[in-house]
Amino acid sequence: PIAASRRDRAASSFDRMAGQDRAELAWVDGLLAATRRDAAALTRAREALRQTRAPEVGLLDSSLAAFAADLAGDRRRALDLMLALENDRYRFADSHAYLTGVNRLTASQWLSTAGEATRAARLLTWHEAIGNPGPQSLHANALLAPLAYLARARILEAQGQRDAARAHYARFLSNYDAPTVARQVAEARAALERMMRR
Repeated sequence: PIAASRRDRAASSFDRMAGQDRAELAWVDGLLAATRRDAAALTRAREALRQTRAPEVGLLDSSLAAFAADLAGDRRRALDLMLALENDRYRFADSHAYLTGVNRLTASQWLSTAGEATRAARLLTWHEAIGNPGPQSLHANALLAPLAYLARARILEAQGQRDAARAHYARFLSNYDAPTVARQVAEARAALERMMRR
């Protein structure tokens, strides 16, 4: 309900949006559809994205194509698409600041599920590199970095690297103690307590 409400507010100014903003809205619609596992809505979002004719349509659509492949049950293809996008990062601009974080968090989760923890962990450091210093990228990284710390903590703990895992759980908690991620906060706190007792 919250996502739909915010989306409706953004869409109310659709006619006044620049092409890249329309593209961003279509991409977010696609993410919402993927989260809801609604393949038809994801297809509609991709069609709306292509109609914007924004310069970054190809990048955004590749991201949504990966989610569509995953919804269709082809995780390997989804992962290949997502990793190809992230290996071609030099083309990203500040205009779609959340694209890298969303792609990397997702690809990392998929890799981790497939038992490729080392590759998964490598994807979770994008926010630590000196990248685009634009305000939108800095804001996106500030919001998504704690989720990357949490994902890295999980991987490190599973690999038996307790000290590093503890540091990442603590980093997540110091940055992201928010009600919207209450489940993750409780998980990180429990993991820290568990590791302190060992």
